[in-house]
Amino acid sequence: MALKQDFQNVFGLSMVDLYDPLMSWIEQRFCIDLVSFDAYLHSRFGEYENSNRSMEDIIRENYGPEGLKLINVLI
Repeated sequence: MALKQDFQNVFGLSMVDLYDPLMSWIEQRFCIDLVSFDAYLHSRFGEYENSNRSMEDIIRENYGPEGLKLINVLI
């Protein structure tokens, strides 16, 4: 799987910008910083928690099952 390119295509940003060095070191694989990704989602979609929607809901609604699958691979 071309994870880097898939992430770019689905989310329109580089997963390198969200790199989490500590978790990547612990997990021994590339991981993104979920807090930074959440901040990105908030900048695009506002305070979605106020309408009882989760980060998962926002990803599924706006990026589809492929986006949700990518995030689950990277966290």
